[in-house]
Amino acid sequence: MHADIFTLPLEIIKKMSIFKAILLTFLFILIFSTFQIITLLPFKDFLSSNPDLAEHLFGIITILGFLISYSIIFYFFWKPKLFDFKEETLKYLKPINFIYLFFIAFGLELFDRVLFDLDKLKDFYFNEESLIDFPDYYAINISNIYQAVSAILIAPIFEELFFRKYILGKLLLRNSKIIALITSSLCFSLIHIETPNNLLPTFIFGIISGFIFIETKKIIYSILLHFFMNSFWLALLLYGENYFNWIYQLNFNFIYWSLPLVGIILGSFGIYKITTANNAYHK
Repeated sequence: MHADIFTLPLEIIKKMSIFKAILLTFLFILIFSTFQIITLLPFKDFLSSNPDLAEHLFGIITILGFLISYSIIFYFFWKPKLFDFKEETLKYLKPINFIYLFFIAFGLELFDRVLFDLDKLKDFYFNEESLIDFPDYYAINISNIYQAVSAILIAPIFEELFFRKYILGKLLLRNSKIIALITSSLCFSLIHIETPNNLLPTFIFGIISGFIFIETKKIIYSILLHFFMNSFWLALLLYGENYFNWIYQLNFNFIYWSLPLVGIILGSFGIYKITTANNAYHK
């Protein structure tokens, strides 16, 4: 049903399954974790006594780990033509869709606040604990710089190519749209398992990014959406102290709960406009 979107060899298509999609995800996690252990463990004692150097080395190893892990997976299981973006050329892209993607990302940021605050909500409503100020770690430092490189440059491109264009694309050829979206989004969520509070937000993002990819047939939109989302996250990490203090001073009142509602409206509007505008453009 969706075979016109993808150009994968028939022999590879036949081998794809939900199990393989999950297995490839765990293989990526294994390669990435193994690379970090092999490169960092021998220097454990030295790095513990040199925290500044440790930040540099850990940041570099993390970036290299992502690049090497994705490269290995791509080489042995996909071998994509990374620079063959004929269907992604600016001639066929509508600039207005970039604005819709911004609306979606901003809406998701507002909605996800509730998901990240689940522990605070439990303490506030059930344990009657007062909210504390958000931790003050917004100063730009070496760790933030490496996080920025990974989140802004690497993650949007490689994660969208792997989880949307590769895994979702192949799953669509053998499964329904719902099953393919759920499976690929679950796989995407699993690579964020080191931050459990991020599992549900990343799963929801995977559903939305995957749906946009299916409807627009362009991976560039998913990449840009991912870029906007990570940019919001980084901006809040560095400069969000006043924002978070304001959020928690609301004590989960009506204004607090109206924010995720606004996020749903903005996100839904952006998703509707980018999918319908893109389809109308190609009719």
